[in-house]
Amino acid sequence: MRKLKDAAVKSAYITVAGKGTKLGRIARSIPKPLFLLGKSPIVDFIVKELIQAGIESIYFI
Repeated sequence: MRKLKDAAVKSAYITVAGKGTKLGRIARSIPKPLFLLGKSPIVDFIVKELIQAGIESIYFI
């Protein structure tokens, strides 16, 4: 991901709401952002990329 340190963008919003209907029974017990990819939840990878890109504030909606 490209560095955004010199850009005006310092905040990011991650959508974590939703019913997960496309995933069927799997999403009934585990929210989609918490699905494991290897040993870490998917949302961890997203947050790490945003931090590397220079994002200072991350909001979960």
